[in-house]
Amino acid sequence: MRRAHRPGQQVPLRTAQAQDRHAAQHRRIRPGRDAGRRDTDDRELPWARMGLGRVQFHRQDYAAAIATFDTVIEQQRNFVAAYDWRARALERKGDPAAAQDSLQAAVAVSPKSVQRQRALADIADFNPDYDTTEKARRQALRVGRASVLRQPTDFSGLARVLVKQGNAKEAARIVDQLRHECRNDPRAGLVAAVAESGVHQALGRPEQAQAVLEDALELVRNQPELLDEAAGNELIQTCLAQGCTDQAHEMARALVKNHHDDEGVLSRLSRVYEEAGLAEAGADLISTARKEVVDLNNEGVALVNAGKIEESIDFFTNAVKVMPNNAVFNLNAAHSLVLYMKHSGPSREHLSRALDYIRAAERDEIHRDWRNNLKRACRSMAGAMQNG
Repeated sequence: MRRAHRPGQQVPLRTAQAQDRHAAQHRRIRPGRDAGRRDTDDRELPWARMGLGRVQFHRQDYAAAIATFDTVIEQQRNFVAAYDWRARALERKGDPAAAQDSLQAAVAVSPKSVQRQRALADIADFNPDYDTTEKARRQALRVGRASVLRQPTDFSGLARVLVKQGNAKEAARIVDQLRHECRNDPRAGLVAAVAESGVHQALGRPEQAQAVLEDALELVRNQPELLDEAAGNELIQTCLAQGCTDQAHEMARALVKNHHDDEGVLSRLSRVYEEAGLAEAGADLISTARKEVVDLNNEGVALVNAGKIEESIDFFTNAVKVMPNNAVFNLNAAHSLVLYMKHSGPSREHLSRALDYIRAAERDEIHRDWRNNLKRACRSMAGAMQNG
């Protein structure tokens, strides 16, 4: 059972040491091997260094991570993932301009990536470099056409930057396109309502802007699973821009509670408050909400440690209803179910529930190893049921 990460908590050093050993094994040339093996090791070395760089990144040693990714790029100029990770580390280190440069270099090598164009647009929007933002948003939509990777926020992000550039009428057309092309996406209604509210405000229609914004807020209150990071930040920005500070705080607290141990999400939320001139209020909100989640998670962990597994299942199940996008709570719910099945025997119902919680944390990078271990445990139990 995992405890929630505390603010500033780092990946244990042994993880980095293990990664160093892994990299060293790839570098070592054993006696008796021919020169061809040396060439193979040279080709594998960037991958080993990339692994080390990711470990340094998750330990929040961003300067070391940047240096590692720089080394990879020096070895292989077309190793695009190194540019991506370098940009993330630069952003966390507080250098968004350099992060944008890194992503623009990555896009020059590999422009046909929706995620990369989206990341470039996000950082350019903050800098603010609205011409680059618009170009990257449009390219993300072109590359993602007829792809499952295209998201409603690709449209709304373009609409937002068009509003910032004084082209609200073109933004309104993009919102209409969003509603049509993303009509089967459950988040489309929320994202479109937020974007439309911004368009109304820009066109001097504050009453219509407020009404549509309230529709968006009600959607989230009734369906909290809709509030992913991208939609959440757009909603919070729109609330702050229209003077709806209490509603912005409400949505921000929900976002923090769903991503309390993701430094990237929290950093970008802090930036939203900084841009609105409310940096201190944002920092206080994030700190308070984060502590609430950590304390709540530790209550559930205490139940497990006391051997009260069935109670822990109920506890985490109820927590996930309130925080459906929180990876830690989803994985702790799955973990409780796995522990219960190890003691009482597996069942299809419990396996199905555990796998649903694991899938809910599928996008989470931080707890990938934990998630994969739980998957393996579920597969092992499913195999035992079939063979038994």
